[in-house]
Amino acid sequence: MVRPDRALTSALSYVLTIGITTLLITGLTIGAANMLEDQQQEATREELETIGNRLASEFARVDALAQQGGTATVSVSQPSRVTGDRYSISLLHGASVCSGGRLAASVDTCLRLTSIDSEISIRVPIRNESKVSMTTADEGTFQLRADASKTTVGGEVASQDLSSRIGVGEEVSRDTLSLVGGVGNRPPVASFDFEPASPWSRQSVTFNASDSFDPDGSVTEYRWDWDGDGAVDQVTTTPTATHTFSNGGGYNVTLTVEDDESANTPRSQFIDVSGLEYNRDMTAVGSDDATIAFSITNNVGKQIEITHVFVDPADDTIDSIEGGDEIDIDADDQDGELDDSFDVYDSGRIVELDDTAKLSDGSTATIEIGNFEDSTAVNMNGKRVRVGLKYNIGDRTNSTRFEDVVGSASIVSYDLTASGQDVDLTFESTKQLDDITVELGGDGSGTLTEGDFSESGPGPYTYTADVSTGTDGIFKANLTDAETPGGTILTGTPYNDTTSVSSGPYTWTTPADWDGESHSTGIAHADIGSRSETELQLGYGRTDNGGSSLVAYYPFENTAVATDQSAHGDDNTGAVQGSPGTNIGLFGTDAYDLDGANDYAVVPASESLEMSDTDEVTVSAWVNKDTPQGGWIAIFQHSDTSYNLQFASGMYPTFTVHDGGYTIATATNDISDGDWYHLVGVFDGDDTEIYVDGNLAATKDSADEIDSASSPAGIGENVDQSGRHLDGQLDELRVYNRSLSPDEVRNLTETATEGEYRSGWKTGPSISGNDVNLRYNVDQASGQTVEVVVVADYGTPGPGIKRSNIITLSGASGEVDVTGLPGQPANRYSLIVRLDSSTTTDSPTVQGLELVEDT
Repeated sequence: MVRPDRALTSALSYVLTIGITTLLITGLTIGAANMLEDQQQEATREELETIGNRLASEFARVDALAQQGGTATVSVSQPSRVTGDRYSISLLHGASVCSGGRLAASVDTCLRLTSIDSEISIRVPIRNESKVSMTTADEGTFQLRADASKTTVGGEVASQDLSSRIGVGEEVSRDTLSLVGGVGNRPPVASFDFEPASPWSRQSVTFNASDSFDPDGSVTEYRWDWDGDGAVDQVTTTPTATHTFSNGGGYNVTLTVEDDESANTPRSQFIDVSGLEYNRDMTAVGSDDATIAFSITNNVGKQIEITHVFVDPADDTIDSIEGGDEIDIDADDQDGELDDSFDVYDSGRIVELDDTAKLSDGSTATIEIGNFEDSTAVNMNGKRVRVGLKYNIGDRTNSTRFEDVVGSASIVSYDLTASGQDVDLTFESTKQLDDITVELGGDGSGTLTEGDFSESGPGPYTYTADVSTGTDGIFKANLTDAETPGGTILTGTPYNDTTSVSSGPYTWTTPADWDGESHSTGIAHADIGSRSETELQLGYGRTDNGGSSLVAYYPFENTAVATDQSAHGDDNTGAVQGSPGTNIGLFGTDAYDLDGANDYAVVPASESLEMSDTDEVTVSAWVNKDTPQGGWIAIFQHSDTSYNLQFASGMYPTFTVHDGGYTIATATNDISDGDWYHLVGVFDGDDTEIYVDGNLAATKDSADEIDSASSPAGIGENVDQSGRHLDGQLDELRVYNRSLSPDEVRNLTETATEGEYRSGWKTGPSISGNDVNLRYNVDQASGQTVEVVVVADYGTPGPGIKRSNIITLSGASGEVDVTGLPGQPANRYSLIVRLDSSTTTDSPTVQGLELVEDT
């Protein structure tokens, strides 16, 4: 029997169970949904914070870069969605929008990241010193930028809605960062090569930076440092440049390329320059012209020993050198030879000499190589041959390589010169020439041919032709073609030169013109050694504004006698002992090269060199040591008990004054071999001082006066104590009978690379300031500048004396507008000329300047 109450109870229980279950499921569902939502929101927040912190970190990096380089830009890629939602990023400035919540009130810059779908928003602080900004590049990519030159500004800077759709269940990619800017932009890449690869001194070397490039722009400037001293010697806007190294040795050439965003990148290469020079005179000799002969000159500065020879004819059918005395070197100190036949490979052959050749500094050797053969003797006329010589300089090894066409002519010198209004072209060739063609330009016109030239020779042949007579202007001569009588073409063409002729009232070309100066510092126009009174160039004068206080001055340009070139009444010329060599010294002139054993000069006893009456003295000298030495080494030694400029321990510049005992001022500067230094010793009656390169290096104050010596003085040696010879170069030695001030010492140092000349006034026809042109004729190499300022006197009442803008002269000759003067007429003009050189061993030269009216 079924009981109705049980059935009712079961049905009710079922209904209650369903209801409870429904409630439980509903509660669980609601709880789970809330939990999932909370988890998703937390995940979204964490994703946004991760992205924001990474962006903030990138901003910090960009800001740090900007503080170093001015401006920095970085491209940053971020995920397009977080936990499946879109989001936006804004960069905000100002404490009112960035503080609060978890951010301190001091925060002035922040990122705001907002999830579009879930409306979750966070802020991330940015620590910055410069103005930062953010812009969009493409979807998911931001350009972060910092500029240290600007200040922070308020407001929302940038925002982007990252709205790319990502499918449910797909992996959300993490951010990837890529630096595409660098400091300001991607920096350029510097690269260069040079030809010839093994140049010799005074040979033109071509540098090519065509492989340099800028990955996101263009290279705008090429800056060349020829000697690796950190100073820019030449700037070009094209990738090629030429340079001639005055001395042999190793040079670290540095190229710095700059792009259109002012970013720059340096690149350095070592170039080994030989002082062993080929004289461009390769000829064929012997009964069948199968042997080549040429000469080389040792300008290394020391004796050299040639040990190996490299031979490489361009004609690869030539495969051997036969016949006995295959290589013969006729040298002054020791002849060299190779008496064995040898094969010549397509890439050339280097062979070791049986007997090495020794060649003293400044001397020339003749070398013969041959017979050249394929199966029989080869006539070498017209054949191109590469030759290399390996040689020792003491314990160092160096080499020189060159190539030439056998029997061809080459130009030794090429000069277009003006004497008054007469312009002549003169050039020298290693061979006799025929079929000469010279194109004239500028204010000259027409063509010069072989019939226009006078010829003298042989060895070398000199050719001279008249270009213009009796006419002012700019003249150019371009040698385009020439051949030897045998039909061999002149190598190295074209050759060019330019000069100017000026004869008007506002002209500076003669000694009288230059002598009218009102002021001159560091510029000489006197007949001193190789310098000329008709030109301006860097250098010391006979008085150097010191008047009669300069009692001795030795330019050292005559190895037969140490000539005193001062304007003082006494002649303190020294007698040369031994056989000093020559080397390139200050201003590109010669210097004595002393061997450290036998070379020196003795100056006879002279009252003007006795300083006991004044008890003041200054000795100035430029010194370049060749090798390390020990003990006392003399530079200028007025006996051993007077005043002496010398080296202590062979390397420390020292000035010594004797007053019953020695007062010795010794610099701690460690003098490096192979570099020029300016050394000055000063005694003012109280202090003994030594200066190195214009800077006071040491001082002592115990001496009161200078003992009288009444004895000869030694240059490069102590005449009282033998064995103190200087090994190195010595130049521009000067002795004053007073103490020079620190500024005067500094001026002597700076004269080696810079100088200023102010001419006297010239009066002539009136020229309006708007119509003044400057015509010039100068000689300047890379790393040298010539600047001119024109000064006009407009009288009073009126503008008075006015200066033009600075005119930087370009090239050898030309005519340029003068700017910056008032547009009024003046009939009284003068010039300010500034010369500058990147090296102490060369100087620009000004041959002539003229002011003319622009027609």
